[in-house]
Amino acid sequence: MLKAVLTTRQTPSRSRTISSALAAVYLSFAAFYVWSARIIYQVIAFASALGLVTLRSQYLFHRIDPGRSFPKHKARDCNVRTWQAIGIWLFGYIPCGVLISSTAWS
Repeated sequence: MLKAVLTTRQTPSRSRTISSALAAVYLSFAAFYVWSARIIYQVIAFASALGLVTLRSQYLFHRIDPGRSFPKHKARDCNVRTWQAIGIWLFGYIPCGVLISSTAWS
């Protein structure tokens, strides 16, 4: 999802650069995560990726003329669904993460 959002409306060479950079970051992080074996790093990486997707999608919805690719009502619908998904994520992921981390340290 992050790759799709970051490479939207980019030149082919920039898209390849972004794809290569994301692959390097994810492979490096995977090696670090296996080495450290601490779940908090996975939580931080997931939340950061979600934040980047949110920021980039809001940029695409509001800063770039969405009328060229989507009708206005479809862009608005996508934006509403984005914020609904973030609300569901906040409601489910954060309380569950707090519950799991509080029981893990007990």
